[in-house]
Amino acid sequence: MKKITKKIQSDAEASKAAAAEYKYIEGACPNCGAVGQMKPYGSYGRKVVTYINGKVEDEEVQNRRFKCQSCTKTHALVPDVLVPYSPYSLCFKLSVLLAYFERTMPVVDICNHFGIVKSTLYEWKAQFIEHKELLVGKLASQKTTGLAFIREYLESAEWPSPLQRFHEKYGFSFLQGKRSATRLVPT
Repeated sequence: MKKITKKIQSDAEASKAAAAEYKYIEGACPNCGAVGQMKPYGSYGRKVVTYINGKVEDEEVQNRRFKCQSCTKTHALVPDVLVPYSPYSLCFKLSVLLAYFERTMPVVDICNHFGIVKSTLYEWKAQFIEHKELLVGKLASQKTTGLAFIREYLESAEWPSPLQRFHEKYGFSFLQGKRSATRLVPT
């Protein structure tokens, strides 16, 4: 099984990088749309299950919070490598799907290796197929296997830009189960 290589080594580093890159002075409030009204408002820790160097690990990430001075709503800056409302990182989910699409081991072995149940794997597979179609279009999605898509997508020099565009267009994150979330996206 091949491991997923990322431009940033860990999800915690990705959170730090997103916070450093986010230009909150120029950002618009996801609630009221006011530009330039976002102010830093602390942070919170979050445990995330990730896949690093061939091992499943729990990682503590810090997400910065911002408060809109116009509508007083608070918002969390969630980097694209984290999936809102999920204890699993995007890297973890894609690692599971990569193992599934490679077909080098039975599903039960994949689930045991990653510590998930079969129903979770199949739920992620269905979300992946749906979101892949949204990201590249139905026709292009049918021409590209899941394995080829994941490999090409993760090796892209544009990573994670397609994730930002996906969220901006559809209002939810790639492989996110709940779809009612809004979040800040670095500009």
